[in-house]
Amino acid sequence: MATIIVIYQGFGLSQIHSSAQQAVALVPDFAVNQVIRLCLLAAAGMVLLKSKQPLLLSIAVILALFAEMIGRELFYSLHMTVGMA
Repeated sequence: MATIIVIYQGFGLSQIHSSAQQAVALVPDFAVNQVIRLCLLAAAGMVLLKSKQPLLLSIAVILALFAEMIGRELFYSLHMTVGMA
């Protein structure tokens, strides 16, 4: 389900624009970053479910934090204000 939403969002970027900028120009590698983010979250979830060792749990937290950083980068990169480039 999440993959379908990501693909749909990637196709919709070409239609989003302001008077100065297009969303595709702001984040040209949107789909690739979303796939990486989802893979990191999946890996973190698998590690959390399979292990109870502190080292592996900390690795899962680090993977989730990297995924969150990618998500925030995508979110803030797509911030468009009318009249600003």
